Amino acid sequence: SKNTLIILTSDHGYNHGEKGFLYKNNLWEETTKIPLIIKAPNLKKSHGKRIDHPVSLIDIFPTITDFCNINASNIKGENGKPLSGFSLKSFLEKPSVSKWDGPDVALSVVRGFFKSSDPNKQNYSVRSKRYRYILYTSGKEELYDHKKDPYEWKNLVSNKKYTKIKKKMKQEMMNILNN
Repeated sequence: SKNTLIILTSDHGYNHGEKGFLYKNNLWEETTKIPLIIKAPNLKKSHGKRIDHPVSLIDIFPTITDFCNINASNIKGENGKPLSGFSLKSFLEKPSVSKWDGPDVALSVVRGFFKSSDPNKQNYSVRSKRYRYILYTSGKEELYDHKKDPYEWKNLVSNKKYTKIKKKMKQEMMNILNN
């Protein structure tokens, strides 16, 4: 208990008839939200605290290497690239922190209809504290305001009041994908 970092997470859920779907390969809240619990020794300020900032599972590896002071490269071979993700340690050190090194949104990906590994043929979603934006390979878009619509029933993508928000969410998605 004095020197062990504990991370608990699980797979994402299924839709059980919501929006007419009975499977898990979509980008709505019910199938992208997962539990993520981290208990870090000697960081008692975070024990029992809930962080409302969206993060991704890709952030687990950098969190572990940060806690373990591992600075070794993870690149394998001459064509390798560093892993994505950002350490969550700052949230554990100060649960009320509002700025961190990572993005303001969490990215989710579901392979497109043809099960291609080509990044241009994937369906993507980003979730901020308040909004979810989805971009499908077909070009179709969805935007939801979780403050007003936590179950994502009303797609706001065509609502002119949300044009700036849609543009910002799409730009944040592209920033992550281009990095």
